[in-house]
Amino acid sequence: MLRYRLITGPLLILLLVGLVWLDDRIGGPGSAKTMPADAPDASAMPRGLVLLGLATLLLPLAAQEFTRLVRAMQVRTCTPIMITAAWLGLGITLAPSLSGDPRLVVATVMSAPAVLLLAAYVTFAAGRRTDGVLVASGAVMAAFVHLGVLTGFLLLVRESFGAWVLAGVILTTKAGDTGAYFTGRVLGRHKLIPWLSPGKTREGLAGGVVLAAIVGALLARFGTLQLGAEACPWTIPFAAICGAAFALVGQAGDLAMSLLKRGAGVKDSSALLPGLGGLLDVLDSPLVVAPIAFWLLSAGC
Repeated sequence: MLRYRLITGPLLILLLVGLVWLDDRIGGPGSAKTMPADAPDASAMPRGLVLLGLATLLLPLAAQEFTRLVRAMQVRTCTPIMITAAWLGLGITLAPSLSGDPRLVVATVMSAPAVLLLAAYVTFAAGRRTDGVLVASGAVMAAFVHLGVLTGFLLLVRESFGAWVLAGVILTTKAGDTGAYFTGRVLGRHKLIPWLSPGKTREGLAGGVVLAAIVGALLARFGTLQLGAEACPWTIPFAAICGAAFALVGQAGDLAMSLLKRGAGVKDSSALLPGLGGLLDVLDSPLVVAPIAFWLLSAGC
């Protein structure tokens, strides 16, 4: 297990860096400076186009994993509506860029979950069945928020602060996961929440917070050296605080996924990624961290 984890993890990091580099090249602030002179105007291209396409492709896989967890809990569900819920949650993050009218933005954002809930009622009442409609519809709304809206927050971080900042948020968060895992294996003595995740320890949590704080500070330092203070406005102490916060919230996201998996009676959401489990097992912490990252980084600007 550890051997596969040590192989799959670095490969995913390289993939993330490559995708972020490509996304930064073809859209967003500053990308036009790195494009060839005869290339299309990068400033006219949508920000986060590559990452948006990636999220659109990956969400059905995540929704299928989520559906399997729900079915394992003996809850009626439907894969197409779960995928639709995830896409719709992602789609509403685009609402602010589609209109400058705040009322229209609010109406769009509020209408999406209302329409989805009604569609879920109709879907699960098909065949004149009334049993479990509310629970099944609740699972659809959970997919809407957990998969779609939280993924949308990741793209919002990219749109607001840049592709490399998003990569830094993800890497810092996963550094917290990695620090917690290895510190727990070496020094772990006191269980954190044994009934939910027997492998997690208080020592591991502390190790994850420390490592994430260090990684956050190093990334801020590197950004200041490479881009200058104006392009990287976050101070090193602030970045360290953000790293610690990402680690804490990331562990909460990991525990939330453990809650769902334990309820479903499975160890991993799938076997898609050797040594790491499924897509949801990898994204559990970054997804929950995304809203916190957006608000913290906004406060630090």
